[in-house]
Amino acid sequence: MNDKISCIICAYNEASRITAVLNVVTNSSILDEVIVIDDGSTDRTSEAINRFSGINFIKFNQNKGKGFSMAKGIKVARNDVVILIDADYVGLTEKHLEKISLPIFESMADLVLGMLVGDTSIGSKLNALGQITGPFITGFRCFRKSDFRALQLIQKERYAGDIIITNDFIRRKKRIKIVPMRGLSPIKKTSKIGFIQAIIEYAKMYKQILKGLILHPPFPGQKESQTISREE
Repeated sequence: MNDKISCIICAYNEASRITAVLNVVTNSSILDEVIVIDDGSTDRTSEAINRFSGINFIKFNQNKGKGFSMAKGIKVARNDVVILIDADYVGLTEKHLEKISLPIFESMADLVLGMLVGDTSIGSKLNALGQITGPFITGFRCFRKSDFRALQLIQKERYAGDIIITNDFIRRKKRIKIVPMRGLSPIKKTSKIGFIQAIIEYAKMYKQILKGLILHPPFPGQKESQTISREE
């Protein structure tokens, strides 16, 4: 088994934010490969990515959705262990990368979910709600691609890909570990596009999430105690 790590980052209009994440992952001693997918950005995201060397850079001419981008990254990853991380995180460190991947290497979990803690902003409260009702929506996760069975499903989704990944592991009674990622937070949509437009985008996102929940159960709590552990 190849125990090196491929890191997958999906980005859409993150020109002013992705550099902070790329600074960390491209200098990481534990990552063997960094894959970045520009999902049809209309800003200068591609220019920001091209400032970094050694990246497997994939650019779509039009926006296909996060699920499609995630599936593409998983398909092309040369390593079995993959980390998926959002492009707009602030405060990412090498320790976060180690913490998300260690349970996989120690055979303590089949899927590791990095949960953001300590942020009380409106955007984060909505994200926290999504993490409860998702179940466990997070832009930071690690698993073995050889142990993933829902690749065809996630590439059809714009926002529900994270739910489908989590539910794929729950449905097959795989071990899921939730680890807190203190000091890590996303740039809120309110900061990116303004309050009103952010609320509209959140509404669209959670509509897709609800659809994903209905089409791809189980719901939160279903046999959770048998499959899910939480690190405090």
